[in-house]
Amino acid sequence: MNESDASTRADKAPVTDLPPDAVEYRPLSLLAVVTVLFGLISILSFLTPVLWFLALPPILLGALTLRVLAKHPEKVGRKGVLAAIGIAIFFGLLGPAHHYSHQWWVVRNGRQFADQWLEMVQKGELDQAYQLHLVRSKRIKSDMTFKRFFTDFPDLKPERQAFFAIEPIKTIVAHREDLSLEYQYGEVAQSTDKYDLVCFVYLATFQDGQDQRTLPLDVKFIRTLDPKQVNGNGPWAK
Repeated sequence: MNESDASTRADKAPVTDLPPDAVEYRPLSLLAVVTVLFGLISILSFLTPVLWFLALPPILLGALTLRVLAKHPEKVGRKGVLAAIGIAIFFGLLGPAHHYSHQWWVVRNGRQFADQWLEMVQKGELDQAYQLHLVRSKRIKSDMTFKRFFTDFPDLKPERQAFFAIEPIKTIVAHREDLSLEYQYGEVAQSTDKYDLVCFVYLATFQDGQDQRTLPLDVKFIRTLDPKQVNGNGPWAK
């Protein structure tokens, strides 16, 4: 064997003596890349209940990818898949938690306003109760009497009469002296970045002649959100 053949064989022989700081190349798993992308998209599930489903694909795809990577240890991407699954679980749980805690707080806060408003009606403080029905810009100022209030806004006087003439407010006003109200439940009918609309149901019991009547009372209150405030709280209105 001549020197030329020996040199050729040496070139074709596998390299086994690598330096200790050499980096071994491992292929990246395509499924891992897709899982990570879905994991990042799942962050949007925090914004609205309509997008809650976005947290599911990265969890299911991530479980599949981990099984594939276990069979192909030469591929990389396991850490990214675990991170994507963690992100999806975190925001998948955070979205519903934030949504339902917000609804609970809105109903709780709104009921306090509803109880106060119904108490005003029962006490016969109709002018004060009516002005809480108005938008904030038209409500009575602290230094203004109700007589001056209706003088400055004459169109509101017939509107006030019409407001208390509709049912079931008319019945509450007519029987306010012997009326008892029992709270049943409240729920958020609609919630946006500008307002919260909450519905409350009470049972109104009163004496109607010789008979005692019980009627369901469905009242709605809206809370406008004030973007100037840090927590976005705003005034309630009937």
